Amino acid sequence: MVKNMKSIYLFLGNEELIIKNKIEKLVKTVNVDAYNILTYDMEEVNVSTAILDASTLPFMSPYKVIIIKNPVFLTSSKSSINHNKKAFLKYLENPSDSTVLIINAMGLKLDERKEEVVKLLKIAEVNDTKELTPIEAEGWLKRQFSLVGITIKDDAVKLFFSRVGKNMMVAKSEADKLLNYINGRNIITTRDINEVVTREVETEVFALTNAIIDKDKKKTISVYR
Repeated sequence: MVKNMKSIYLFLGNEELIIKNKIEKLVKTVNVDAYNILTYDMEEVNVSTAILDASTLPFMSPYKVIIIKNPVFLTSSKSSINHNKKAFLKYLENPSDSTVLIINAMGLKLDERKEEVVKLLKIAEVNDTKELTPIEAEGWLKRQFSLVGITIKDDAVKLFFSRVGKNMMVAKSEADKLLNYINGRNIITTRDINEVVTREVETEVFALTNAIIDKDKKKTISVYR
């Protein structure tokens, strides 16, 4: 196994962007070519297929990376596929020294009553990504721009997140749009946000609901429009 690395990594939490970045960083650490990085979606194939691949030798390389995503068989939800949990358990008992197995359980709640979950939690390197606080999210946004020499004003940061909500994947997409829009300028203002950043529908629905509950007629009409 790669020095100081585990054979199995489990990623939990709801922050899709952060988890995606962590997995990409981990894969880079293993330092293998594209032929030895394979991803299996458990909503499309049986886990036994991924396990068989994890158990075989890498292609002209000392290591390989197998990524399992959407492992619904680890939850209490029903799956359209009758997953071979015995094969998964058997692999957990003796993981391959030449494979880094990454299980991306983003957005899923594992059923800790299941034998395979109990075993997995014991032997895997578990990375549970918590939702960013508003302060952390604002700091993240400022860093994205500061890395390329751009400053975003505090009121623009507030307006940005009032539009995109808590979804960091959406935030990343909108931040990239802003970078393209400012075209050489080094300061982002509220005007730029109003011109470029798309309002997240869920955020607007939430704001509309709150306005109705507060019986704020003026705000209700404004948000609706």
